[in-house]
Amino acid sequence: MTRRQRRQLAALGQQLAQENPELAAQLSQPVRPPRPATRAAGSSSPLGVVIGQVLFVLGLLLVIGGALLSAPTAITLGVIVLLTCWVPWQYGSAARRR
Repeated sequence: MTRRQRRQLAALGQQLAQENPELAAQLSQPVRPPRPATRAAGSSSPLGVVIGQVLFVLGLLLVIGGALLSAPTAITLGVIVLLTCWVPWQYGSAARRR
């Protein structure tokens, strides 16, 4: 700022203080940084993350159960579910980062 602009600004500040002291006091206080958005207690994760986690657990159970029972169909379904869980989990995680 130039010296002239600073003088004009100071004059405006003095004029404001004379006309409206409450507003002048409020404007002279330092600006507080905005508080980061926090989750309320007990709020849940984005739906995509929850769905992805459930599918992940289900896929693991199918793969482990299929391996223990020697059931290739269960193993195949488990692998498909594991691959499918990745999409909602990643989509939900990306929504949470925004």
